[in-house]
Amino acid sequence: MTRTIRLGVVLAALCSVPLAAQGPVKIRPVKPLQSARADLNGDGKPEDIRLYRKKEPSEFDLVINGKVRVGDRLDGEIDRFEIVDIDRSDRFREVAVHTEGPSDDDQYLHFWYDGVRLQKSGLLQRWPKYLGNGIVLVEQWEGFWGSQNKYVLGKNHTLAEVPQELYAVDCTATVRRPLGLLQRRNGTPLANLRVGSQITVLLGDKKGWYLVQSENDLVGWVKEENLLATVEGLPIAD
Repeated sequence: MTRTIRLGVVLAALCSVPLAAQGPVKIRPVKPLQSARADLNGDGKPEDIRLYRKKEPSEFDLVINGKVRVGDRLDGEIDRFEIVDIDRSDRFREVAVHTEGPSDDDQYLHFWYDGVRLQKSGLLQRWPKYLGNGIVLVEQWEGFWGSQNKYVLGKNHTLAEVPQELYAVDCTATVRRPLGLLQRRNGTPLANLRVGSQITVLLGDKKGWYLVQSENDLVGWVKEENLLATVEGLPIAD
């Protein structure tokens, strides 16, 4: 009985020791995935820019000067950001957060900072080319060709696509089954191309129609499913 009482006294004494007496609690700071300093709003003062990848690797926080924070996500693991200048005539530079995507389907989510708020400018897929005049050209893979798409930075500092009726394709192929050309989309027949002949796919739209030139220089329209079912040699890829 005496031994039990003594043990209880010892335990009570240990529990009564203040937390500070057991040593300071060390909190490890969260390390950013990437950090940089750049003047984003043209005031001559560089901002401290930090990108944090969350527990879910496709989610992130972008933090400016340790105060302004915005969270978002992309379709793959976040790996970096880039500082870009979409329009050199304005005072802003943009931060583009990047992922390679699930199958090299690159994505760039753009943000701009006005000195107070951090806001989205827009998401671009694949491979953007910044011309510096408010225009960004983006090549996108369309199955067997790459379309060149135009985006313009608007007055509210967001990127908007400028649609085209037709896009340059410029692919050659060999006819392996009889292929008919139409005078216009859903129009009347123009010609039937012989097996073994060569064609050039000149132009295409985003609705599955292609303007095709025969080896005899006839030019007509072909629906995508007919084209893919009757020719070979197109650079088809996922």
